[in-house]
Amino acid sequence: MGLWAETNIPKMTMAELNHMAFVLDEENPDLFKWFTGQLQAPEHMLKNPVFMAIRNHVAQQLQDSAPVQTRAAAGRDWVRGWDDGWRGQQQQTPPAELKPKAQ
Repeated sequence: MGLWAETNIPKMTMAELNHMAFVLDEENPDLFKWFTGQLQAPEHMLKNPVFMAIRNHVAQQLQDSAPVQTRAAAGRDWVRGWDDGWRGQQQQTPPAELKPKAQ
């Protein structure tokens, strides 16, 4: 929300700041997925004008900056799991670089 917040928060009315507070009450991973379209946002967020303004900003930024072939399909995660490099292979243990360091 960085640049969007920096540009818009100083101009917000008290009502808009209250809407912003409701956005900030949500969990960051959920917000990220809702803003980027990886997950459908819940109804209460879709009715929040500040959430919608941020979501529209993110959508425009993605449209302008991210080539279509690099985007996940709507409703699909963009980021793979930390262990996808070895998961599903026939290994019993993760590679050394993924193992916790001995103390």
